[in-house]
Amino acid sequence: MTDLHTHILSGIDDGAKTIEESISMLCAQVNSGVTTAALTPHFELDAAEQQDFLLRYNRLFNELCEAANDYKLPIRLLQGAEVAFTAITPELDLDSLCYEGTKTILIELPMSHYPPFSREVLYRMQLEGYTPMIAHAERYRYFARKPDLLEKLVRSGTLIQVNAESVIKRGRKRRRVLKMISNNLVHVIATDIHSMTTRLPTLDKAAKIVEKKLGPETAQRLVNFKL
Repeated sequence: MTDLHTHILSGIDDGAKTIEESISMLCAQVNSGVTTAALTPHFELDAAEQQDFLLRYNRLFNELCEAANDYKLPIRLLQGAEVAFTAITPELDLDSLCYEGTKTILIELPMSHYPPFSREVLYRMQLEGYTPMIAHAERYRYFARKPDLLEKLVRSGTLIQVNAESVIKRGRKRRRVLKMISNNLVHVIATDIHSMTTRLPTLDKAAKIVEKKLGPETAQRLVNFKL
């Protein structure tokens, strides 16, 4: 399985705090059946200049890769970032924030509101050859209130990611996520793991639930998305 949304890289955002914690999270990922994990820390333009972020990211990424090799962990690590969405997002050096070797980029929309310029800005990114993937789409209340907003984004070519935790936990959110999946509004399930206690490495459990509810083909497509 491939986990395309994680906060395993230590010391760069609100995810892992130490490289030892990162290794523990990677071990848990391996034990759950994950063979590829993208390291996607938060990137906010106001929080740090992009070049400073990238220099720090690359140093920490290389350190973690060396540590994972030392522990002989059978997992491939990919570079990436969870990019905070603003009106000037297309003006960034997007190539360096995309998933490694691709033109696909993980985008976090504001939690409080749906920016009126969202479709226009995402379309500008697409015109420049990039494919936006909206992170944890089920967490935005405006998509729950107005499902047509999400449907329009999907029809325009935007990818949608949901969290494994939302598939596993019983309740209204799980029902809504499964409905989104059945309506072909979800492309990726990922963990969004932040620690060994927050959004756990449970991609395998989410896959089993989707398989039971919607079939094995759907489950495998969502946890093995090809970038």
